[in-house]
Amino acid sequence: MAPTDETTQDSLPSDENGPGVEVDRTALSALVREITASHFVVWTVGASGSLQSQRIPVSDVAQQISAASRILDRNFDQAMQMVMTASSAFDMAVQGWESQVRQSEQKLRADMNAGKLNQVKGKHNQIRARVAPVKSVFRRTLLMLQEADMRYRRQAASSADSELEAENES
Repeated sequence: MAPTDETTQDSLPSDENGPGVEVDRTALSALVREITASHFVVWTVGASGSLQSQRIPVSDVAQQISAASRILDRNFDQAMQMVMTASSAFDMAVQGWESQVRQSEQKLRADMNAGKLNQVKGKHNQIRARVAPVKSVFRRTLLMLQEADMRYRRQAASSADSELEAENES
């Protein structure tokens, strides 16, 4: 059975009228685009002396952000959790990549292959330059989601207070 956007009587209150409708999805789209453009490649030198590469995939992180964007209106809390999980997964991918890069560069340094070391470091530095902007987009997106959540909760509390006052005046 395919899920629908209709609210059922069994729906939880957090699934209805959440801050998801107030959220600018541009940040989520930008995040998917930045992650997709990030290619974590570890460069090494093979036995023949030629450069070899090994990719560390991050496409699952982009897919998780896309999925969060799709459910944002129906379940804001779950979407926000998915973005936080994706941020952690991206950070772990970066850490794994950095670890493998250090090993590759240390091996070249130990082999005293300065020419290849400089070539490999140049390729790795191009990738490093992409990491900070992606982390920045993650931070901005999470902050935007948290602010939308706080705004929604304040509005909901204000509405509840107004309704309570109206009932007391009756």
